[in-house]
Amino acid sequence: DKSSTMQLGQSQIKLTVLSREKYPLTCKSYQRLPRTIGSIQRKLLTTLQKRDVYPIVIPEKEAVDVNLCRIIESENRDDLPERSLVKILKTGYMNGDKVLRSAEVIVTKSTNLNDKV
Repeated sequence: DKSSTMQLGQSQIKLTVLSREKYPLTCKSYQRLPRTIGSIQRKLLTTLQKRDVYPIVIPEKEAVDVNLCRIIESENRDDLPERSLVKILKTGYMNGDKVLRSAEVIVTKSTNLNDKV
């Protein structure tokens, strides 16, 4: 096992990395992993909601609000209006009217030249 100490504010934290030989992961621990991660995610979201922090909801196939979203990429699509939501890459969060983290999204880009008037 390897240990190291790091300073975090006024406190010192000791970190220990366990060796795989000494502490092997069993098949059972891998099976419990998704359930454990889901439990942690639910607890985190509950804690955030208690502090009035909520995920930004973006309706699919509607134009995104650039005040709430950060456009990471665009796809050429003619079946949807310009700047419509294709996929959410990272969920954004708000506290009341304040954006804490913008949602990162992929939107549509029209290939039809008549739409760009």
